[in-house]
Amino acid sequence: MLAAALLLIIMGGAAAIMSYIYRPQLEISEVCPSNDGLYDRALLKDSKGELCDWIEIYDPADRDTTLEGWSVRKNGGEEYPLGSSAVKGGSYFIIYCSKSGFDSDEPHADFNIPKNESCVIELLYKGKVRDKLTLEPVEKGRSLVRDGEGALYVTDPTPCAENSTAVTGSTPKLGKNGGYYSQGFELDIKAGKGQKIYYTTDGTDPRTSATRTEYTSPVEITDRRTEPNGISGYDPSKIQLNFRPGHYSAPKDEDVDKVTVIKAVAEGDEGLYGRVETATYLVGLTPESHSSMPFISMTIDPDDLYNQQTGIYCLGDIYSQYAADHPDHKFNGSVPANYTQRGREWERECHIEFYESDGTLRLSQNAGVRIQGGWSRAEYQKSLRFFARGSYGESAFEYPFWENVDENSFDTFVLRNGGNDTNYSKFKDTMIQELASGRSFATQSGRPCVLYINGEYWGFYTLQEDYSQEYFANHYDVKKSSVAIYKNDELDEGDEEDPESFDKLYELVTTYDLTDEQNYKNVCELLDVENFADYAAAEWYIFNDDWPQNNYGCWRADEGKGEYADGRWRFFMFDTESCAYHYSTKNQGRDMLEYIESKHSSGIARFLLSLLENEEFSRMFYARLAEMKECFSYERVSDFTERYKAEYLPEMEAYFKRFPTDHSYNESTLPMLTRMDMFFKERQVQQFGEK
Repeated sequence: MLAAALLLIIMGGAAAIMSYIYRPQLEISEVCPSNDGLYDRALLKDSKGELCDWIEIYDPADRDTTLEGWSVRKNGGEEYPLGSSAVKGGSYFIIYCSKSGFDSDEPHADFNIPKNESCVIELLYKGKVRDKLTLEPVEKGRSLVRDGEGALYVTDPTPCAENSTAVTGSTPKLGKNGGYYSQGFELDIKAGKGQKIYYTTDGTDPRTSATRTEYTSPVEITDRRTEPNGISGYDPSKIQLNFRPGHYSAPKDEDVDKVTVIKAVAEGDEGLYGRVETATYLVGLTPESHSSMPFISMTIDPDDLYNQQTGIYCLGDIYSQYAADHPDHKFNGSVPANYTQRGREWERECHIEFYESDGTLRLSQNAGVRIQGGWSRAEYQKSLRFFARGSYGESAFEYPFWENVDENSFDTFVLRNGGNDTNYSKFKDTMIQELASGRSFATQSGRPCVLYINGEYWGFYTLQEDYSQEYFANHYDVKKSSVAIYKNDELDEGDEEDPESFDKLYELVTTYDLTDEQNYKNVCELLDVENFADYAAAEWYIFNDDWPQNNYGCWRADEGKGEYADGRWRFFMFDTESCAYHYSTKNQGRDMLEYIESKHSSGIARFLLSLLENEEFSRMFYARLAEMKECFSYERVSDFTERYKAEYLPEMEAYFKRFPTDHSYNESTLPMLTRMDMFFKERQVQQFGEK
C-alpha cells in the first residue's frame, strides 16, 4: 500500500512538472484597432456587416495548442472565451472584436478596441493573465506590434504573418489643446525623433494634401475673424435651389467668423504616416460670441463638399444633367442634385470635435457625414447626419449629448437645420416634440449647437437624436438587429421582409371593412392601435399641414425584452415644424378632418381615415385628441416658447448674416412666432368649441 501511495505521489508530481513544462504559451503579437479592409486574412464582418477590429495571437510552441480555457478581455472587463479549436505550433490566428456581436464560430470578443484612447488588452488562460498589451491610439489601417525586445511600435498590419519592422510615424503632440483663446500664440508640434511633421489648415489630409506644409518652426495661431472667406464664399446658386439662382450673394467676409484648424501628421520609415491629430483654435472669440452654445468643428476635404462629380453639398453634375433635360424645371427641393442623393456611397469621411458650452473638448474622432432631410436638402444651410463606423475609427460616439437621454453611446446623430423652420426660428420641431414627449409614440431630443466647417462659421443647428436601430434598441429594450424603420413609403433600416409586413398592414387597413370585428382584430395583430391613435391625435391637434401625406414614420422589432418586441408597427414623431400656421394663416379655422380627406390618396391619410371608420378606434382616437388640450395648452406652449426663444433666438442674427437670403429676424422669425402663438390661443376653441 505504501509503495503504491508513493508511486501515485511521484506520478502526480511528475504530471504537475510536465504540465508546467508544457503549459500552453500563446502571446499577443499584433493589435489592429481600425481595420481598413485591405487584407484578405482579416475580412470577417460582425452581425451588422461591418469590418472588425482584431487581435493577432502567436503560438511559439512546436506543437498544436487547443484554445480550450483561453479568453481575452479589455480593461479588466468581461472575459470572452476563444472556443475549443486547435492552433498549429508556430502559427498565427485572429481574434475579431466588435460590440455588435458575430454570427460566426471564429474566435471573437464582443467589444470594440478604442481608437482615440489607451486601453489594456489581456490574454488569459483559465482566468490567469498570460499576456497583455497597453495600447495607445493609432491611425486607421495601422497596427500596434512588439519588437524583439517587447517594445511597442506602430506599423502596417500583417494579419496571420510575421510582423513588419517598418515603423510608422508617431502621433504628433500639439503644444496647446483646442478651444477658446483671447490672444494669438505660437503652436509647437512634436513627434518621434527624426520624423518629419506635416500640417494643413484647410481641412485636407496632411498625408496627401497638395497644400500641406512641413513643420520647421512653431505655427502662428492668430485671430482670423475678418480674413477673406474660404469655403463659405462658394457661390450660393451652386449650393441651393429653394430660391431662383442669381438672386443672392455669398456672405461678407466680416459676417463669417474664421478660426484655425490644425491637422498634423508625422512621417516614419518608408513614408509610413502615423495618426492625424486635429485641433481647433478659436482666437479672439469666447463662448458668448455665439450665444454660449456648444459647437462642433468639422474638418473635411473641400472636394467632398463641392466637387461636381462627388461633392455632397452642391448641385453638381446630377443637377446639370437634369437641368439640360428639363430646362423649365421648378426651383425647389424636388429637383435632383448631388445633395439629394442618399445611401452609403454619398457618405464622406470627416473629423469632428465636440466642444461643450464652456469650450471644453469632449469628443474628437473621425466619422462619416451625409446630407440629411427631404426638400430642406435644397436649403443654403443643409442638415447633416453623422455616422460612427469602425472603418473610420470609433464605432460609436461616446458622449451624453442630451441631459434627458440615459444612453451616452450613439451610432449616429443629426445636425438639423430646422426643415421648414430653417429660416424662421429653428426650434419649432424640437419644442413640439418635447411638448409631446412621454406619450406612447417616440420623440427626439435636441439642443442648439453651432457648427464650424474647416474653421468657418456655418451657422447653428439643432443637435438631435437620430431615429436609428440603436435609438429604438436603447429606448425600448429590443434587439438592435431586429429593428425595422419605415419612413415616407421607404424602408430606412431593416430586412427585405419588413416592407412586405407594412404593405400587408396597409392593405388590411385600407381595403378591408374595418367595421368588421375580425378584420379589426387582424389589424391589431400588426399595429399598436393605441400608439397610432395617440400619434395621430397629436399631429391632428397641432394641424401639421406637412402630414399625413408626408413625414410619417413607424418601426417594429420582433426580438428583445418586454412588450415592444412583439413585431407590431408603432409610429414616431418627426418634422412637425410646418404646424400651427407656420407659413401663413390660410388654414385658420379649417377643419383638420376635411384637410386630411383632401389628402386621402397620399401618405397615411387613407390609412387614418379607414381606421376612423371603426367605432372602437374612433372612440380611442377622440379620447386621445381630448388629452391634447392639456399637452398643448396655450399656457404650456407659451412657457416652452419663452424658454426656447431664450436659447435659440440670440443666434438668429448671426445665422441670417452667414446665410443671406430674403429672410430676416423681423420679416420671418417674429411673424411666424406670432402666428404660432395665435394658433395655440385659438386651437382649443376651434377644435372643441370651448375656451
